[in-house]
Amino acid sequence: MIQLLFTLAFTTALLSKAQDRFESVEIITIKATDQAHMLKESGGNVLIRTSKDKVVMIGSHYASWSKKIKKILSDLTDRPVNFLIDINLIIHVHNTHKEGGSFVYLTKSNLVHMGGIFFNGRYPYIDLPSGGSITRYIAAQKQILTNINEKTKIFTGRGTLATCKELTDDSNVLTDLKTQIKKGIKDGESRKDMKNNSLITRKYDDSGYADGYISCSEIRTTIYDSLLLESNNK
Repeated sequence: MIQLLFTLAFTTALLSKAQDRFESVEIITIKATDQAHMLKESGGNVLIRTSKDKVVMIGSHYASWSKKIKKILSDLTDRPVNFLIDINLIIHVHNTHKEGGSFVYLTKSNLVHMGGIFFNGRYPYIDLPSGGSITRYIAAQKQILTNINEKTKIFTGRGTLATCKELTDDSNVLTDLKTQIKKGIKDGESRKDMKNNSLITRKYDDSGYADGYISCSEIRTTIYDSLLLESNNK
C-alpha cells in the first residue's frame, strides 16, 4: 500500500512538473510575409498561412499547447484552420534525418517548411537508428534547392526563418564535413580519432554551428557512423 501511494505521488509530481513546463513555454510569432507567420518554440516551428478563404497550418505541437496556439491564431485570423499538415507524417524524401524525412512546399505562396531537414546554421540531428543518413540528408536539401528560388521563405524545423542562400550554405557545410570524414575513414582513422579531431569542424564551430542541439564531436561521429553504415549496406 505504501509503495502504491509512493508511486501515485511520484507520478503526480512528474505530471505536474510536465504541465508546469508546458504552461511556461513561450511561443514567439515571427512574421514572414503579410499572410505567413512562424510560431517559434524550442520544440519545433509551425508555419501558419492565412488567406481570405482558408488557413493552413504546417507542423504541430503538444496538445497541452493548443490553448496558446489557438490564442495566437485568433490574433492572426478569424477563420478556423482548414488544413493541418503534420510534418512528421508526410513523407517526401527518405532516410534523411530519420527513415521518413519530409518537407512541404506551398508553391503559390513560395513558402517551404523543411521539418528536420534544416537546422539553419546549426549541426543537424540525424537519427541513424531510425534510418537517417548524411548522404540522403544532403541530397534532400539539394532536391529542395532545385525547386525553390532566392525569394522563397524557408521555415526550419528548428532555428530561425531562412533564405535560399542560408540553405545552400548549410548544404555546403555538410558536404564538406562528409568529404573530410570520408577521407579520414579511407586513411584509417577510428571513430575515437574522429570524435577527437576538432580540426575538421573548427571553422564551422567558430561560426556557431556547435551552439545548437548537436555538438561538434557528435556531428563528426554521426557522419562517421553514417558513412560506415552506408558502405556496409551497399
